[in-house]
Amino acid sequence: MALDAKTGRELWSFYTVPAPGEPGSETWPPNNDVWKYGGGAVWTFPVVDRDLGLVYVQTGNAVPPWGGELRAGDNLYTCSVLALDLKTGKLRWYKQLLHHDIWEADVSTPLVLYDTSIGGRTRMVLAAMRTDGFLFLMDRATGEFLQRVEERAVKQDAQLKTSRTQPFPVGADRVGP
Repeated sequence: MALDAKTGRELWSFYTVPAPGEPGSETWPPNNDVWKYGGGAVWTFPVVDRDLGLVYVQTGNAVPPWGGELRAGDNLYTCSVLALDLKTGKLRWYKQLLHHDIWEADVSTPLVLYDTSIGGRTRMVLAAMRTDGFLFLMDRATGEFLQRVEERAVKQDAQLKTSRTQPFPVGADRVGP
């Protein structure tokens, strides 16, 4: 097994969890190495937009899935949509749709790309659904939400180090149970 000299990661693996010092690493605990095993698996096929030169991937939950006490913080880039440059693989934008997931409500359904008219203007849309049934609509080029999304206070569990807020689309009905 070959290891990256800087991070100690296995070279053949695809990681969506940032190593210490990488952007987003501040959302993982600094006092342990759970980031090495932190999850963020890509569960379905990526979707490509050749015109924009982007490939979109959606990531799963953090691990251990119900062990939030081991991984304080929002745990980027789990439960997220990532837009990667098709040629370089560099991150162009991301949206985390669930912080510090302990409910298995990740983004594990296929992403949908489509064009539609919003306010008389054609928009290139990416639709992503959390497993709990909430649908998020984003501009494919910028990641801007196309409906209002608010961070709502949620019930806290000090032992599991839950996030104070979670993102919810405003005015949208929940599709799932």
